Amino acid sequence: MHKLKGWVSLEQCPRLMDFFPLLGLFSCSFLIGCTSKQPPLEKTFRIAWENIPRTPDPRYSVDADSQYLGDFIHCSLFSYGPLGEIKYQLASAVHWTDPKTVEITIQSGFRFSNGKGVTASDVQANFEYLRGDPADPTPMKSNFKDVAQIEVLAPNKVRFRLSKTNGEFLNFLSVGILPREQASGPRIGDPKQVIGCGHFGIDEWTVDHIQLKRKVENSKSDVDYIRIEIVKDETTRLLKLRNSELDLVQNSTNRDQLTKITEYPHLRLMKRPGLNTTYLAFQYADPTLKVKKVRRAIAHAIDRQKIIDHLLQSWAIPAATILTPTDLYYNKTLKQVEFNPAISKKLLDEAGFPMRGQNKKEPRFSLKLKTTAPRILLAHAIADDLSKVGIALEVESSDWGKFKGDVDQGSAQLWTLNWIGFRGPDIYRFAFSTDSTPPNGANRGRVSNSKLDTLLDQGHQEVDFQKRKAIYDQIQEFVQEEVPYVFLWHEEQYAILNKRVKNYEPYVDGRLISIENVKFSSEESSNH
Repeated sequence: MHKLKGWVSLEQCPRLMDFFPLLGLFSCSFLIGCTSKQPPLEKTFRIAWENIPRTPDPRYSVDADSQYLGDFIHCSLFSYGPLGEIKYQLASAVHWTDPKTVEITIQSGFRFSNGKGVTASDVQANFEYLRGDPADPTPMKSNFKDVAQIEVLAPNKVRFRLSKTNGEFLNFLSVGILPREQASGPRIGDPKQVIGCGHFGIDEWTVDHIQLKRKVENSKSDVDYIRIEIVKDETTRLLKLRNSELDLVQNSTNRDQLTKITEYPHLRLMKRPGLNTTYLAFQYADPTLKVKKVRRAIAHAIDRQKIIDHLLQSWAIPAATILTPTDLYYNKTLKQVEFNPAISKKLLDEAGFPMRGQNKKEPRFSLKLKTTAPRILLAHAIADDLSKVGIALEVESSDWGKFKGDVDQGSAQLWTLNWIGFRGPDIYRFAFSTDSTPPNGANRGRVSNSKLDTLLDQGHQEVDFQKRKAIYDQIQEFVQEEVPYVFLWHEEQYAILNKRVKNYEPYVDGRLISIENVKFSSEESSNH
């Protein structure tokens, strides 16, 4: 059974509204006091993130940091293991009564931070909300458009009736659960008001750090507190790690720094293959980029292997699709787009964009690529490659909030991002379906193709694996031909840890949930 621990106040009220650009989401009323007592080091796991999570509300958690945070403060019907395998969490049994109807039994013992047990009524309210109000669509609305009815059969049993068969449906149910009164209400902006059913609760939330406090006892762990420092500068993160002020930095360091970890005897490096894909995306509404030959030319102009070797220290493999090669739906017949500047130049000429100027040395046209600080070197490497085929690329770097807003609103021509931790081929529908344009999904490039939409709907509904695999093979081939993205590479997951940390396991999707089971050595490892 879950045993609840107390809550303490949050801090640093005056600075919060300066940090959050979305007025009204947060208020100063919940920040009481401006001092906090440091928890004991022997009970605290310390980690640094580049960005503060966008929201603690699981209904709106689409960025990786919010989802990583949600693993600690929320429970969900289903979760995922270290290798990305689906597993039961809040659910204890699943029964498909027919291909469109599933009944899920909820296990006892899960409680919200207010002491109330989690019931089928809470689950119903959460997914009713996620189906979306036309006046206030949720980012996950497209995942639940096939849900016709959600019924409470018993205090611990809920039934989902679908209008169409859906081969991905159980994966969509890995969303944090709020109590009914919150799940039916507006978006939660005040972190202190979030009532979660996870093993930790929010203890403090400031512009500089988030502190979580364990509310569910675990005899196998020494971690009662998780302190997330918001450290935007990579050099500062590494310095804090080297000075034993942090226990973990994961996937947020340039690869050339990783070769130096052996110089610090109190640190160790862990890595494993990951579920992520780095890509360059195009805005279809742009008059230049809507020309397919231009997109294909850009794809042929980028030397992926050179960038992997020099910027990533070979810690990645070139990508041909969104899906990683270990995915069951990966199309093994596809080849990566060839790096060939000659083909690129030919395509640009054919598209009606010759070199300009009296000596034919002026750029064919100019574009702007938007990015954030961690990807600035990648952006400049792409700009250098494109300059060699006659495309002038301006690089604009901004903070995550502005960048994400520009991309979602369709005001970016090109941008680089990373799909992290996705599972299953339905990621293609989320990224490229006409119905998935923000705020209803992640089709940020405004791709709209009736043939692709038909294939995506067929793949989404098919439940037979072999038939479904054949459909997604076609989808991957079609997307490679259409080029809404340039798929760049799949990176390995890596973690740099203080050696006092025991039992930590990196997950293939980058999640940090194994912190829950960490043990600390009797003496803190130090570089002094």
